[in-house]
Amino acid sequence: MATERVFKPIEVSSFQAIIESVFYCNNVRKVGIRECYEIARRQPGIIETDHPMYKASDLGLPVDAKVLVVNDGAVVGRTAKARILTTQMGSKKAKFEALLREAVYRLSEKPLIHTVVYMGMDPLLMIRAHYLTSERHAINAFNVCLNFQYETDDIQTVYKKSVLLSGEPD
Repeated sequence: MATERVFKPIEVSSFQAIIESVFYCNNVRKVGIRECYEIARRQPGIIETDHPMYKASDLGLPVDAKVLVVNDGAVVGRTAKARILTTQMGSKKAKFEALLREAVYRLSEKPLIHTVVYMGMDPLLMIRAHYLTSERHAINAFNVCLNFQYETDDIQTVYKKSVLLSGEPD
């Protein structure tokens, strides 16, 4: 089932409003898989191997695209311990809202990229996901594009025909 773009201030949590606002900042630019690859290829710490990407042109990449490798550090933000649901924050909610606003403010100092991918290829179960990161971490956006269906005209057509989940945002 597809998600439907809904933004009603009464129904939106403060966290969702803060996070979504970042996507509209003037330091954010929307990129596709090819631009993600080009940015990632030039970022510090990336190793461009001599191995060709499998069916690179079918993916919308340059014919001579090479496999990119990165040696990442520890995972710090996606751990189970780091996940705190807003419904369980209680009196600490204002503290976490302030931390989130500060993080968003600091993002305004960096060039950011935004890419859109689709999860699920069945019109009965499709979700559009927006991924935002700094240009410094373009390899992550590129990997998201590789692991899910990156945005194309054909995919948008399928998505528009998919079943909507009423009231569910992207």
